[in-house]
Amino acid sequence: MVKGILYFPKAKLDWDPNKTQVKLFCNRVFVSDNCKEVIPEFLLRLRGIIDSPDIPLNVSRSFLQGDRRVRKIQEYISKKVGDHLVKMFEDDRPAYLKAWKDIEPFVKFGVMTDEKFKERVKDALVFGTTHTGDGDFSGEFGHYTTLAAYLERNREKHADKVYFTSDAVAQATHLDLYRARGLEVLTLDAPIDGYLRTAVLEADHKEVKFLRVDAEEVATLGAEKQGEIVDPTTNQTRGDRLQALFQDALNDSRIKIRLERLPVEDSGSPPAFILLDETTRRLQEMQSLMPDRPPTLPENKILMVNEDHPLVQNLAELERGVIVGSSSNKRETALLLCQHIFDLALLAQRGLDVDKTKAFLTRSSQLLARLTDR
Repeated sequence: MVKGILYFPKAKLDWDPNKTQVKLFCNRVFVSDNCKEVIPEFLLRLRGIIDSPDIPLNVSRSFLQGDRRVRKIQEYISKKVGDHLVKMFEDDRPAYLKAWKDIEPFVKFGVMTDEKFKERVKDALVFGTTHTGDGDFSGEFGHYTTLAAYLERNREKHADKVYFTSDAVAQATHLDLYRARGLEVLTLDAPIDGYLRTAVLEADHKEVKFLRVDAEEVATLGAEKQGEIVDPTTNQTRGDRLQALFQDALNDSRIKIRLERLPVEDSGSPPAFILLDETTRRLQEMQSLMPDRPPTLPENKILMVNEDHPLVQNLAELERGVIVGSSSNKRETALLLCQHIFDLALLAQRGLDVDKTKAFLTRSSQLLARLTDR
């Protein structure tokens, strides 16, 4: 039999993960205040007291690690915590969502490491979402949803696909594009979410594709292309000329240029996006999980240029004037504009290192000087 009171404290940065703060008693006789062998590893954040007559007063930790009674206590604690979380989720959802930021990493860690705990709480596992129409899932820190609710709500729009962001700031331009199309995006930005997605979510939902908002899938959001007019002077379409212009400006075989027609909400919409293929994206995620290795954009990437953006349309007209007028000054301006558009796409995803930032500032000054020169 186990008695006690356990609770999750407010999250603090100075928490020591190697030390539990649950005091252990045996028939009201104090045994230890740091006996983490009795608490499941994913619940070491818990505080409180436990009283059990099954724990000897004087026993080594090596004994506790292999003792069957201790394992029973661990399973009992895991069950009680899981049952309470589910009950709180069902009966007092506002309080559950308010506490979610403090308990999120431990619940997710438990889902990854304890199969019984996962089966118990899987329906109470919530994620941030761009969907705002469900009042039951609106908390103090934003809007939430479960994976099951997300899949059901979006079954007709994009069956068996889950769009998610791992960094709402770096991927803000991509998020705006999904919002413009009325597509719901989940937020999986916790440090543990990369492991959770691959080890649990994708493993349990093999028929579902999890697609980050900056993956190649974004290209499918564009409008269907109509037949383009071929310029008899060059025997090329406008798209052909733009693609060749960007390739000449960037002069990098590792960058693939793709032109799409995407919705433009206002003048602040970006003219281009950086996209990653799924394999490259997952390699980037693995790199970011390595110690002392800050995440960086891979060298092989896709620059998706929005043909419907006013800047790109103006660039096409400028490029056409270059062909007709054969002005080297206009061509240099067009090339600088292409490089500037690429830099802006990198900047939006924090993809500019020190050297690239210096080059960006230099080109910006040159471009402004050209545009203001009479």
